[in-house]
Amino acid sequence: THTHTYIYTHTHTQKRRAPFTIYDVFFWRDAPDWYHKTFLCAGFGLCYYGMRQYLSRHELEVFLPPRAQVLPKEMREGYAQTQRFKYGLLKVGKETTLVAGTAGIYYGGAYYLGKYRGFHDWTNFTASGGVAGTALALYTIRPPRLRTTVFGSVLGLVVGTVSGYGMKALGIPYFDESHGFEGWWLGEYINEKAANANKAEKEVA
Repeated sequence: THTHTYIYTHTHTQKRRAPFTIYDVFFWRDAPDWYHKTFLCAGFGLCYYGMRQYLSRHELEVFLPPRAQVLPKEMREGYAQTQRFKYGLLKVGKETTLVAGTAGIYYGGAYYLGKYRGFHDWTNFTASGGVAGTALALYTIRPPRLRTTVFGSVLGLVVGTVSGYGMKALGIPYFDESHGFEGWWLGEYINEKAANANKAEKEVA
């Protein structure tokens, strides 16, 4: 009976769901909401740093050895453009990864801290903001310094507090709980969507 119930539910769920697209594969439609927010931040960072690098592409100097002067001008310019593109792509990738990592620590920390405490609150964003600011300061400033680390922590705490309390004041939900993993994991079928839906029904009741 349990098997038939699962097949019936699984079949009807598949019928009701729209087919996957390339967007769903990269965006992971069933992922928790903190992943979606991190993905959007990474996309914004990619657009911003990509545009900034494109506008300042001529500022990157490419070293050419003296013996390269015997080569035709077209070859020298082509080599310089190739090097600018390569180093610009690496720079944009590093900056985008930094944005994604910081956003992941911030949103993921707030989300799972709320899961651990049993409720989402603006204080969760304060704590995760402090951790994200500390991690960002330790990663970007080499060697690490106490003053910059403390500044990053305080700045993260302030940003997290303003963001979390602002959502509370405006009545914006902290996270969209309609998402959740549904599938097999280590031989066990997990359906977080049903758990989130039951929790939301109990809260409303």
